[in-house]
Amino acid sequence: MSAAIPNDDVLRGPTILAAIKRSGIETIVSVPDIVTSEGLLRLVRSDQDIRHVPLCKEDEGISICTALSYCGQRSLLMMQQTGMYDSVNSIRAIAVGYGHPVCMLIGLQG
Repeated sequence: MSAAIPNDDVLRGPTILAAIKRSGIETIVSVPDIVTSEGLLRLVRSDQDIRHVPLCKEDEGISICTALSYCGQRSLLMMQQTGMYDSVNSIRAIAVGYGHPVCMLIGLQG
């Protein structure tokens, strides 16, 4: 039986990154933001096992993650919920339209 993770440790960067790596994610695609930059993205950028692709716009990440899925690679798109709202058309047209999964980690702004 595995030990339970303390509640105060669940949403910390090292715990999240460890779970991402256990899931087989090879690439993390993200738009830098103030909420995740210090706690998680700094760890991602310095981790040798994960490729990090920084973006300017969230909808670019949909295309990149869909292409990686097409090539059989597991990726994760990290963004805030406002970026997800801006990406709905890309999600529908590209990810859903071509039937390739896009795993997203969406943070709540504020």
